[in-house]
Amino acid sequence: MSSNEHHACEIRYRDLLGRLEEMSARVERLGRDQRTVFDLLRDVRDLVGLVMTRVKASDHRIEEIAARLVPLRGLGERIARHFRN
Repeated sequence: MSSNEHHACEIRYRDLLGRLEEMSARVERLGRDQRTVFDLLRDVRDLVGLVMTRVKASDHRIEEIAARLVPLRGLGERIARHFRN
C-alpha cells in the first residue's frame, strides 16, 4: 500500500468515525425525545382519567339533584290551589 493510499484510507476512517459519533449523538437525542413524548402522553392519559372522574361525579350529582327536584313539579299547582281556596 502506497503512502497516498494509506493517507486516503486514514481520511476515510476519520470521516467514518466522525459520522458514527454524529449518528450516535442523534440516536441518543432521539431516545431522549421519545422518552419525553412518552412522558407527555402518560401525563395526558392521567389528566384525561382525572377529567373523566370529575365529569362522572358531576353527572352523578346532577342526577341526584334532578331526582330530588322531580317531586316539586306539581308543587306550583298545589300552591295555586291552596291560595284559590
